[in-house]
Amino acid sequence: MLAGCLWILIPALFRAKFGTNEVVTTILANYIAVLLTSYLTISVFKRPGGWSETDPIAVTARLPQLLPDSRLNIGLFIGIGLAIGLHLFLRHTSAGYAMGAMGAMGANPKFAEYGGVRTRRNVFLILLASGAVGGLAGGVETLGVHHRFMEGFAPGFGFDGVIAALLANGNPIGMIGTALFFGALRAGSLLMEVETNASREIITVIQAFIILCVSAQILIRRRSGRTGERRWKF
Repeated sequence: MLAGCLWILIPALFRAKFGTNEVVTTILANYIAVLLTSYLTISVFKRPGGWSETDPIAVTARLPQLLPDSRLNIGLFIGIGLAIGLHLFLRHTSAGYAMGAMGAMGANPKFAEYGGVRTRRNVFLILLASGAVGGLAGGVETLGVHHRFMEGFAPGFGFDGVIAALLANGNPIGMIGTALFFGALRAGSLLMEVETNASREIITVIQAFIILCVSAQILIRRRSGRTGERRWKF
C-alpha cells in the first residue's frame, strides 16, 4: 500500500497543482510500473530455475484460503470490508462529505470550492488513497492467490475495476455487486471456452457494451442538464 501511494505521488501532485488529467498520467505510469516490475522479476528477484517469478513467500505470510482446492481467500472479505468502510466514511463523516462533493467537482469544481471544499487538497488525498487501494489489491493477489510475485500477474484487472465502478455509478456498496459480476464473467469465460465453442473474448465484447451504455447514460444526463439550464436562463 505504501508503494502504491509513492507510485501515484507524481500524478497526484500534477493533478492537484496543474489540473492534469489523472486518467492519462496514471495509465502512462502503469506502463512504467509493469516494465519496471518485469525487469526486477526477471533480472533481480527471479527464482533460480523458474520462469518470470520470485521465490514463494513464507507459508505464514499467505492469506488463509476459504475453500480447499480453491484460490478463494480472505481477500474477498478485505474487499467487502473496504467497500463498506468507504461507504460509512462518505456518508457519516465531514471529511467524507467533502470528498463526496468531489463527485460534483468533476463536472463543476467551482461548485465544490464555493461550498468550502478544498478541492486541490482533497484530490491529492483521494489519489493517494486510490494508490494505496491498488497496492492492497496487488498484495491480496500475490499473498492469497499466487503466493509469489509473477510477471503480468494482473492482466487487465485495473480496467475491470474502472468498469465495475462506472456500472455502480461510484457507489461503494454497489461496487461489491458489480465487482463480483465481472469477476464471475472473467472466471466463467475460461470454463466456457473449454466446454463450448464460444471464445472467451465474448466477455470483452460484453464489457465494451456495458461501457457504451454507461457512457451514453452519462452523456444524456449532461445534455439534459444543459438543456434545462438554458431554458431556465431563457
